[in-house]
Amino acid sequence: MGSPYSLDLRQKVITAINNGMSKSEASLLFQLSRNTIHLWFQRLHATGSLAPSKPRRTPRGKLQDLNGFRVFADAHPDWTLKKFGAHGGVSFQTISKTFLPNRLHSKKKTRG
Repeated sequence: MGSPYSLDLRQKVITAINNGMSKSEASLLFQLSRNTIHLWFQRLHATGSLAPSKPRRTPRGKLQDLNGFRVFADAHPDWTLKKFGAHGGVSFQTISKTFLPNRLHSKKKTRG
């Protein structure tokens, strides 16, 4: 996702429209989509401000101690993802998402 448009640009667009320019003309002049301008007017009427909202924080992973998990996974090489998930109180999908990006071994060791 890109960075939000500057407050200065937002104010210039709204001022131009309030001074008689149509939203379509403003979208062509400022090279913005008409929908963006419409959303800015909605924000102005709803909050009284054109300032962009604060970026949302990304959720933290459910497995906070990755090194501890790695040690635990190495100590239990014969466990399945479901068993790891049941032990940790998370779904096997969460365990799977932890294994792949961190290159942990998810396969059982074979004999032979």
